[in-house]
Amino acid sequence: MSLYALQVTSSDITALQQGILFTTTSATDINNQVTAINGGTLTVASYANQLLMSVQDTSQMAMGVSALETNSSQSVATLTKLVTNPGIIPAYVDFAKVHRTVVYAPQRGGLG
Repeated sequence: MSLYALQVTSSDITALQQGILFTTTSATDINNQVTAINGGTLTVASYANQLLMSVQDTSQMAMGVSALETNSSQSVATLTKLVTNPGIIPAYVDFAKVHRTVVYAPQRGGLG
């Protein structure tokens, strides 16, 4: 899928979300994104950037810490579990944000 081509489909947006978020949003949200992109008020590139910014703190930590701990790259299933399970990385990131602690999340994720 091109980041600038028009006439994206819900399947395009679903694949983009799955690749970045390790999950997808609601069908309504996906359809809203398709409408916005095909209508010219949003581009695939700008939407992809929004998605990347929304998960930067969790996905980078999941990949980095798990790779350091195991000395190998993790499967998509493992990364998905780490990022989407509210009791794992999201909880550490939320704690770090509340307490304005930048290093806490990676440290806790690596030691937890």
